[in-house]
Amino acid sequence: MLVRYLLNDQPIRVGAETALPIRDKKAQAAVIMQTENTFGLMLHISKSLGVNCTHCHNTRSHTEWSESPP
Repeated sequence: MLVRYLLNDQPIRVGAETALPIRDKKAQAAVIMQTENTFGLMLHISKSLGVNCTHCHNTRSHTEWSESPP
């Protein structure tokens, strides 16, 4: 499942403009699946490195990369 990100250069970023639920059930399922895949890859990386989320992410704003650790 992670091969698509590691070998095929698929985008991993998930960013919704609205909160769930989405009226279109297929679209909602796709967003949830993408989010689960992204989370799975991040867990794989953090466990491999022996670090937690704050090693890469700023806990005040996960989307503000300019304020994240180097």
